[in-house]
Amino acid sequence: MSDSTTPPSFGSKRRTLYSVETLLAILAAVVLLVLANYLGARHYTRFDLSGVGAFTLSPKTLKVLEGLDADIDVVLLFDPAAAELPFDRNLVESAAGMIRDLLDEYMAVTSRIHKTTLEIHRDLERVKQLVERYSIRRRNVMLLVSGSRHRIVPIEELARPTAFGLGPQDRRIESFTGEEALTSAVLHVTTET
Repeated sequence: MSDSTTPPSFGSKRRTLYSVETLLAILAAVVLLVLANYLGARHYTRFDLSGVGAFTLSPKTLKVLEGLDADIDVVLLFDPAAAELPFDRNLVESAAGMIRDLLDEYMAVTSRIHKTTLEIHRDLERVKQLVERYSIRRRNVMLLVSGSRHRIVPIEELARPTAFGLGPQDRRIESFTGEEALTSAVLHVTTET
């Protein structure tokens, strides 16, 4: 006599029940994902999770942006290879990134601000036109234009690096004053004097 034990098999009813339950769970997960995506798109909100409000615009800036009634073109003309003291290549790249991020925050509040980044060597003809038209005399600037008014904001007004005594590897942006400088420039190009 052979005492072979055969593993218990699931009956077809039990297999069907598990299959239906699995299918329903997958369907429920898909419905929840679609619903979450729909609600997220309809009720979009930005959150600053930095803990220190690094990406939160001030009430004054929000008031200025919400009150804009004219379009503003912002052109970033940063060339890290042509950094001038007290900035070096890495500091220009770092400051330019912070400014692009800040402009993204502004553009999330208003559709009146339009950002363009020009690479000096790649967009040479366009850069030459802007230099001549707006009398730009230096590199690493941000140009704001609204109607017939314009304002050139040099990198030194947007960010301040650490002191020279530190080695190049230790230098960083010590304070970022981009919001104050950018909001001031926005007011300059949109306010009649």
